[in-house]
Amino acid sequence: MTDPILPAESNNRKAHLLRAQIVQAALAAGMICFGAIVGFLYFKNPPIPREPLAQAVEQLRFLSIFNLVFFITTWSVAPFVRRRILAGKGSYLHRSVDFDNDSLDEAFCKRWVASRVVNLAPREGSGFFGLVICLL
Repeated sequence: MTDPILPAESNNRKAHLLRAQIVQAALAAGMICFGAIVGFLYFKNPPIPREPLAQAVEQLRFLSIFNLVFFITTWSVAPFVRRRILAGKGSYLHRSVDFDNDSLDEAFCKRWVASRVVNLAPREGSGFFGLVICLL
């Protein structure tokens, strides 16, 4: 079965770039949609002003601190992991990637797409975790 969006050639560098752009857009759209749902639920049923339970406040504080640590960790570690994925045959680490360049091999293009996903997915996880904390 052929993909109607992507070309049939397996070594088409533009197809790899398109895949990366689709994944990035999907990650961003998921965060935006979930954030809109959280906002809608908040404004549809605003919280009733009452004395919060000390245990609930403590749990939210713990979850928020954990998310902050997770956020800082993912934002500091993700670039190193991305570089580690890209550091394969042929080093393109210190220059921009031109997908029109014929010297790029298919293996590097696949590593580049995988490195983008690995770079963005933990950051998205931190964002979703923060939105769930807001929902609580």
